[in-house]
Amino acid sequence: MTRNNDEVRNALDDFLKNASPEEIKEFRRLLEERKRSRGGGGVDVANLAKTMSKQIQEQMGVTDLNTKKMAREMVVNMARKYKPDITDKELALLVKAMVPSKRPVSRVKIPADILKTMVIQFVSYTSGEMGKSEKGKLPDGWEKKYWNAFSPEVKNLIAAYLGGTISKKSFWSGIVKAADSNG
Repeated sequence: MTRNNDEVRNALDDFLKNASPEEIKEFRRLLEERKRSRGGGGVDVANLAKTMSKQIQEQMGVTDLNTKKMAREMVVNMARKYKPDITDKELALLVKAMVPSKRPVSRVKIPADILKTMVIQFVSYTSGEMGKSEKGKLPDGWEKKYWNAFSPEVKNLIAAYLGGTISKKSFWSGIVKAADSNG
């Protein structure tokens, strides 16, 4: 994997570690929109902003705090330039994904059988396949609690599966592996 791909993966990891279920749904929607809109002339604003931010940081040698502020402003400006009709929600999601502000939080180990059940419920709910009766059995705010309890590996697998970038078989293989390694 190239350095640029590692940086993108790290940015996505940071986003997924801190994203709510609603943000994951919005991210999925944005990915689908991007797939539809990226013909031959599509501009990858996120990658362009990230590359420019890195170049500026290297050239100016500025502090991390200033770099993050500059990067946020740059992402906002470039996104508005290349997609003037971008919504505030899309813009916030893009900024959060490209310029994460939080550090990872340590996680509690979840027993394998419980983790698998949580993943089934979370994916069923997020994909719109959960029935009303099952939704009614779950407490308020459960989806955010589940998401926050998932390890980064599990979050990445869920996001990839819901985003259509991995098959159901690969998804469950990864979940079983993560669950068996106490993750």
